[in-house]
Amino acid sequence: MTQKVIILVVGYFALGIFTFTACVTKYEATICDIQFTAHHYIGVPEHSEPDTFDDEIGFAIRSKPASQICLQPSFQVFSSAQATSKCAEFQNQLLISSYQMSYDKPFVLNNDTISANTELLSIPAIAAGTDITIEESCDFVDSRIIFSSGLTNQMQFETGEYEVTFTCSTSDGRYFTKTRRVIFAE
Repeated sequence: MTQKVIILVVGYFALGIFTFTACVTKYEATICDIQFTAHHYIGVPEHSEPDTFDDEIGFAIRSKPASQICLQPSFQVFSSAQATSKCAEFQNQLLISSYQMSYDKPFVLNNDTISANTELLSIPAIAAGTDITIEESCDFVDSRIIFSSGLTNQMQFETGEYEVTFTCSTSDGRYFTKTRRVIFAE
């Protein structure tokens, strides 16, 4: 009888350890920093050259990979999962309502000059012609700000380099400001 109990207990723990190594585990992650680039450069690490726009204008925001400071792994000995990957369960979210963006030089929109450092997403014509999305994947939170072709056609930029400033915050009160150099080509 004692041997059966010992075998059952050992078997139960062995099954639990096997299940732990072979299942999807969620870990808690926190967005604690972001990457801000032109939308076609997202995920390119340490891309330092200016981004070039020639027809489509868009930007991408990606949460940086979680570091030890930003994640708290969850430990599950027993689980009924069947897959073999780890996915983040983000504890905070990017707030679209906090997004702000400006250029360091003036440009023309519908024959009106938009001054340098004007908050662009608060201008009704720009807000109406901009698509902002957020997607949460297994490892990152990605957000995109894409100006429609109709809006882009109404904008006139001097050829050359501009500095774009982007700010946003998260649901837990973290605040980010990023700058990016962009070139508007002819």
